[in-house]
Amino acid sequence: MRLNQKFLTISLAFSLGILSACNGSPGDSTNHAELNELKAKSDEQQKAIQELSGQVRTLNEEGNRLKSLVSQLTDGVLAQKQTLQNLKQAPAPVPPAPKPTYKKSFSKPAKRSTFRKPTPKPTPKPTLRKRR
Repeated sequence: MRLNQKFLTISLAFSLGILSACNGSPGDSTNHAELNELKAKSDEQQKAIQELSGQVRTLNEEGNRLKSLVSQLTDGVLAQKQTLQNLKQAPAPVPPAPKPTYKKSFSKPAKRSTFRKPTPKPTPKPTLRKRR
């Protein structure tokens, strides 16, 4: 990137030197116009170079950050691998002894619905009104 910047600076200085050496020529106004154009182009190129160098800096910073994250991730994976290997090499755990089963000495109570008597349906009472 700096090589391009140096090349542009040298080429601009060379072209400005040639144009300034030709100041006494009859086409002096055209030389000044060309000189102004070259200065404008040089300014634009300098701005573009600064912008690109800023982008390159941010990309380099992001690349370094990614490298550190990858190294952290690698360390974590290696630690997990070592833990898995340790677990595979460890003896199998002894299962707990079965609990003794006791026989219940009481029986379940009967459901309440068996003790209930069905309620009779109400019978209609005679009324004093005549039916039509």
